Amino acid sequence: MMHKPIDINTWNRREIYNHFSQMKMPHYAVAGNIDVTRLLDYKREHHISFYLSFIYLATKCLNDIENFRYRIINGEVVLCDCIHTNFTHKRADEELFHFYTAPFEGTLLEYVRKTAEGMAGQTAFFGGMDPVPNVAYLSCAPNVDATNITNPGIDNPDDAIPRINWANMCCTTAAGYSM
Repeated sequence: MMHKPIDINTWNRREIYNHFSQMKMPHYAVAGNIDVTRLLDYKREHHISFYLSFIYLATKCLNDIENFRYRIINGEVVLCDCIHTNFTHKRADEELFHFYTAPFEGTLLEYVRKTAEGMAGQTAFFGGMDPVPNVAYLSCAPNVDATNITNPGIDNPDDAIPRINWANMCCTTAAGYSM
């Protein structure tokens, strides 16, 4: 993982960091609705997974905004060069979901195809890259009409990993995943 240490003493976010780092759970959750019509059209045109396309685009947004690339590693604030993806997935023929960590690289089409290939061969609960702190956690609750979804384990003030969850965007993808 490539990252640059931040000098807290000269950092323009020092006061904000000092204030929120004293809290037991300094996290925010924001819920909203988005229109994914253009993404659905794109996925149909290119015969690719909506789920993986959405993950790629959400992660691209996180990478484009510097504040989402900060992490606290061993008590030190660092700026990561790149945020990768860690997400849940479930095949139609399976009862339980899996976690998969994929490098965020290439174009949308390259990412979707390469990640789908990796997921297809996954047999363990965790798959893909080894665990890294420079990820975003993404998850979907298909067929659920929800406006807010939480994740387990966000009780650590040093946990600066963004979590993106969504619901009620169920579609069948070309790869055969129902998400």
